[in-house]
Amino acid sequence: MPGFRDGLLHRLCACRARARSRRGLPLWRLYLRDGDPGRAQSAQAPRAETYTLDQYRRRYAQYKADPDLQAAHAAVAFIMSFDDHEIDDNWAGEFDKDGNPPPVFAARKAAALQAWYEHVPVRRAQRPGTGRAYRRFDYGTLARMHVLDTRSARSDQLCERPGIARGELDACVPVDRPGRTMLGAAQERWLDDGLANDARWNFIAQQVLFMPYDARKDGATTPVVGKDNWNGYPLARQRLVDGIARRGLTNVVIGSGDLHQNVVGSVPRDANDLGGPAIATEFLATSISSGGTGGARYAGETRALDHNPNVSLLNNQRGYQLFTVTPDRWLAEVKVMDQVDRPGGSISTFAKFVVDPKQPGPQPA
Repeated sequence: MPGFRDGLLHRLCACRARARSRRGLPLWRLYLRDGDPGRAQSAQAPRAETYTLDQYRRRYAQYKADPDLQAAHAAVAFIMSFDDHEIDDNWAGEFDKDGNPPPVFAARKAAALQAWYEHVPVRRAQRPGTGRAYRRFDYGTLARMHVLDTRSARSDQLCERPGIARGELDACVPVDRPGRTMLGAAQERWLDDGLANDARWNFIAQQVLFMPYDARKDGATTPVVGKDNWNGYPLARQRLVDGIARRGLTNVVIGSGDLHQNVVGSVPRDANDLGGPAIATEFLATSISSGGTGGARYAGETRALDHNPNVSLLNNQRGYQLFTVTPDRWLAEVKVMDQVDRPGGSISTFAKFVVDPKQPGPQPA
């Protein structure tokens, strides 16, 4: 969910209005957004992190009281999963960000996931403790949607530790090992098996940046690798890329979030050849309000694409993405708001991309 501190939810009204205006078309749509109810705050909410079941319930109740969010839920179907801020920033498996013993974090995680289950539209199969968050949806022969859980079974992040300075974290180069995982062995097998299908499209809906990405700031000469996304788990990413290649798939589209930016690009077959042939397409959607109104780029990222030839778009405004899917074309519209810190903002289409199911990689529309 969006951050109350940073902006308003009226973008959801635009999302709802667009859904209603196109309801009669024989197409399906998906709105991607990232979330952080564990961090979001407002003037009426305690300015502190949530830990107990009662605190998490109160935080969800705060969001659910918003009329625009209520209207959005009434207008369109939400296929929900969770990332980190539903519980704690950058948690991984049994580890939190603050170095607490796993049993201590387990109690917080249980409370957070219970509140999540109570307040979001998921089925009994996603009940914490007895079910699993990852699942798939088939839309006839048009598309198969694989909804992943990239938190519950992942290995702890390399380099990150309590109190580490940002500069030290950026300078750290993680040394991966074959046993490290983003999904866990069971989910990796489930996803690999599920990619064997006759659908026109395979849509992998998951939480964090997948494509190789150099996050160095302007003027820096050394690449910076993200530790909390798939760039910090390159061998796990390569296993999925190899599985896509083994099956000869050209129709894989990956939907992501977490960065509070719009990022559109290609997943290269060879992570060391960013400008080489693509194996999949990725659309990473921005936040609804976290980060405030924003602008074209974050400070220090005006030349970010110089080091990322596989990236077609980088944008730091708030909004959402609209996908219109047919057998022969995946159309992605990047929707952005001109401002979110006060009522009256307007939505516009910042960019459009199309993907051919026989040729991975986004093309300007």
